[in-house]
Amino acid sequence: ITLESTGELEWLFPNVSAAGYYRWSVPDDILTNLAENSQKYLNTQERIGLLRNLSALLDAGEISGGNYLKTLNSFANDSEPVVIDNLMSGLGKVKGAFAPDDLKKEFAAYVDRMLKPALDRFGLEAKPGESEEAALLRPGLISWLAEEGENEEVQIHLTNLAKKYLNEPTSIDPSLAGLCIHTYAKEGDIKLFEDFKNRFETAQIPAVRSRFLYALGSFEDPEIIKTALDYSLHAKLSAQEVMSIPFSISGDSEEKEMMIFNWMMENYDVISKRIPKTSLPGMARFGGGCSLEKLAKAREFFTHESRILEETEMILARTADQVNDCVNLREREGASVAAFLKQFAASN
Repeated sequence: ITLESTGELEWLFPNVSAAGYYRWSVPDDILTNLAENSQKYLNTQERIGLLRNLSALLDAGEISGGNYLKTLNSFANDSEPVVIDNLMSGLGKVKGAFAPDDLKKEFAAYVDRMLKPALDRFGLEAKPGESEEAALLRPGLISWLAEEGENEEVQIHLTNLAKKYLNEPTSIDPSLAGLCIHTYAKEGDIKLFEDFKNRFETAQIPAVRSRFLYALGSFEDPEIIKTALDYSLHAKLSAQEVMSIPFSISGDSEEKEMMIFNWMMENYDVISKRIPKTSLPGMARFGGGCSLEKLAKAREFFTHESRILEETEMILARTADQVNDCVNLREREGASVAAFLKQFAASN
């Protein structure tokens, strides 16, 4: 349905209370004004609806990647935690396509400037009388700023929390425990790796055991990464734990994704003996990401007669859908995003 205005409009929101199950678009100038003044014009539910509609417009090619990021940034000062949560969800949806390794610094500058106002508002630590929504937002907000935003203040805070946690686990917010030791591990040496490995092996609580196992894949030193991967292949781990370290490593960058993918193919025979047969088709998900080259290698590898299993083709098809969506979005909007991010970073 197309509606034409008979006069000049200052603003227009075509879905009152975000109650309608449909998508909509308005001219760029109205959309920009609507986003920049969303707290003035719209209630909380409508602002959430606007953010979700923006993602749909991007999918449909109705808004450029650069304009998408610019419009998202208009919500940086929103006062409602649930809106900030949806803001992060909108960014997370396109992170794979919009944040390749060669734009990592620019993307970090964007994330930091966009989410820092929310951190200033809600704080690194819980405040007396704060809302449940603010408390629930904090771990995700801190994670985004530490990981994607590379915010030094937040990273130092998490490192300090990790040291407190290692001395007394009950001394910090448990929702931040995994994140803080993951952050601490990034710059850690082999001595810290061995400490974390010992804590993993002696942990009596499953959540603590899982926390330290994941952290073993968080170290940046290439030699420690090799040690961690070898540990995955040969240590006494449950079938469900074998791939925890590789998954942890692969989530850090496209370069590491490809490294882990190649490692998985090289060690598939060993891995296949350590995990349940029913889990083997899921290994095809390592072909995911934003690379057609890697997807092609995954297809060739997992459709070999010695490895094809029930459900493998279905998982490969789903993985292919994800990769193709990411690649298409990057090809269509990559130049627009790169131009916006570089200009945004330069203006900082």
